[in-house]
Amino acid sequence: MAVDEKTKKVRKELANDLNKYCELIQPFLASQIIKFDFQTALSSLNNLNKACCIGKVYHSSYWNYKISQIEIKLGKDIPKKKLPKSVCDLKLIISIEVSGDTNKTNEIDPFQSLSFNFSVKGDFICEKTGDLKTAVTSYHLDRHIYDDGDNIPEEPHPFYHFQFGGKKLIDEFGGKIDTGELLVLETPRINHYPMDFILGMDYLISNFYPNVRKQLMSSKQEYRRLIEKYQIKIVKPYFQAITSSWEKSLIQFCHSPDWTPISLYPQII
Repeated sequence: MAVDEKTKKVRKELANDLNKYCELIQPFLASQIIKFDFQTALSSLNNLNKACCIGKVYHSSYWNYKISQIEIKLGKDIPKKKLPKSVCDLKLIISIEVSGDTNKTNEIDPFQSLSFNFSVKGDFICEKTGDLKTAVTSYHLDRHIYDDGDNIPEEPHPFYHFQFGGKKLIDEFGGKIDTGELLVLETPRINHYPMDFILGMDYLISNFYPNVRKQLMSSKQEYRRLIEKYQIKIVKPYFQAITSSWEKSLIQFCHSPDWTPISLYPQII
């Protein structure tokens, strides 16, 4: 299947922006980086003559990329408050898989699928046994996909949502998690704007490496430009859709049942 010219242009632009973004942040995180492999994503996007597959369907207007080999050490002082208190050698582990359709307009849902996962992992000495153990916390942001035959869930399912724990946390321990006194629940799913790799990394850098982000924002105009570009492409339509609940002039930004104020913010009146 031939890839149309519009999609080739979009894929090339995505690859160039991903490459530029990684070139900008790597020098600022050089001493903390354990793994930082994004070349597979660039190769996928730059393979301009190969149609992408989303959900077992190939289409000439699709694009996608996957990044799964990123590990970065955290500093000793961030986060300042943590449990267990003795946990050390923390590292941030990041993966993302995202896809889109160039036939969509810029004013609606920017993605066809999204799975953005990050976890923090470290070692600590168990006070009761003296054994060396591993502690992990995990979050994911995804785009909810309703399969044929799915029942409408009783609890809120924002179309894009953050969730604590999840499959990554279970996989880390081979399905056997010693939660101690910690209670892990499936709900709530916290509604959140969608993020690609660029916005997702900026989100994590601002939380775990705030001084690095301040340096990037103050000294690298190209960094600011990229963040603003993708906020306009991805975040702006999300808030326009929600705001259309009050500002009827924005109703034009709600093009499908999945991209409405109530699908993005289920509690809205």
